[in-house]
Amino acid sequence: MNETSINSKEAIPTPLSYPTDAWVRVPEICRNTKTGQPGILPISRSTWYEWVKRGIAPAGRCIGGRTVAWRLRDVLALAEGQSDD
Repeated sequence: MNETSINSKEAIPTPLSYPTDAWVRVPEICRNTKTGQPGILPISRSTWYEWVKRGIAPAGRCIGGRTVAWRLRDVLALAEGQSDD
């Protein structure tokens, strides 16, 4: 096996290392309780979709089929607003 292992945290880009004009999906936005992977926001998938439904979070954009993504800058702005409370 080479020096860079697939399990290395350095090999997997984090959403915060993406450019701000990037698009992110729910796995990057929400924490995953099964794997322990943190998200941009410390909320579950169901909470995220509830926030979208209520208008707290921005609506996503369909990028093909059933795939929906959000602009990273919108999610980060929401995260900043939530941390001010």
